[in-house]
Parts: sequence; structure tokens; C-alpha cells
Amino acid sequence: MNSKFSGAITFGYASLFIMWFIWSLLYTGWISVHMEDALALILTFGVLLALAGVFALFNGEKVDATLFLIVGGYSFAYMLRILWYPHLEANTKASPFDGWVALIMAFIIFYLWLSSFGSHIFRKLFLIGLWIVSLAVAILNWWPSSVLGVILGYLSLIVSILAGLYSAYTVVDMGKLRPGKTSQLRF
Repeated sequence: MNSKFSGAITFGYASLFIMWFIWSLLYTGWISVHMEDALALILTFGVLLALAGVFALFNGEKVDATLFLIVGGYSFAYMLRILWYPHLEANTKASPFDGWVALIMAFIIFYLWLSSFGSHIFRKLFLIGLWIVSLAVAILNWWPSSVLGVILGYLSLIVSILAGLYSAYTVVDMGKLRPGKTSQLRF
């Protein structure tokens, strides 16, 4: 990770952390902000995630680049559809088409999880958690249930925390913080 764009991985996982954290807070009902504001924030982080994917591709990190581009592009397109057409029937109730798209995303994420063997445990746990969340989104779109929606929100919260932990690990891995030193801050 000593390349010119090595911060793209950290930035991408931090964007995933923030995006999934906001999304999980909406699903669990912990926050009650205007839906448009939260969706616009998720849309913004989807664009930033896709940008991190392009930089990760330049860095040669193919698994991370694929993950960032796929999830960022999907989030951008989905949030844009909801914001532009708020009263569309597919946005107001479960859509089987969205379930099939989430199932395709689950297959791609499962493949990325298989290709991440040998990497850090946070990355593997994040990818398997993201796979489970994608399957839950597909099931929720086929069989809507408020209980499954809350369970999906808490699963997304766990997955977002794993993304944040892996983002912090990449900072340590890049050498900005040296493992073994207790702190670089002087009091």
C-alpha cells in the first residue's frame, strides 16, 4: 500500500462506513430526519465511493475497486431514483425487481468475499456481513416485513462498524500510525 492512491482504500471503507451507518439508522428507526436529507447524504457518499473505486483501480486493488464501484454505483442509482420519483410505486412499497438486483449484488459480493481470503479478518467479516445484508434486502423486497426491516437495520449497523474498523486498520497498515507504538500524540 505504498502507492500514490493508497488512501483510496481507507477513504472508500470510510465512505462505506458512513453510508451504511446512515442507512442502518434509517432502517432501525433511531433517527427521524427528513428522508430526503438522509438519502441525499447517502447519494453523495455513493458518488465518493465510486470515486474511491476509480482510484483503487489505479492502485491495482481490483477487489476493493470492484466493491466500491458496484456498491457506489448501485447506491447512487437507487437513491437518485428515490429522490427524483418519490411517489413511484417501486419506492413506496417492496419491489421484486429490486429484490433481484439485490440478489445479483449478493452474488457479486460473495465472489468478492471468496477472493478476499488471505486478507485481514475485518475485511472478510465485512464482506460476509455485506453478503448477508444483500440477501436480507432481497428477501425484504420479496416478502415485506417490519420485523425483517429492523433486523436488516441492525445487521447493517454491524456491517458498517466492520467497514469503519477496516478503514482504521488500513490507516495503520499504510504506516501513518505505527503498530507497536502506544501513541504518537504528545501531551
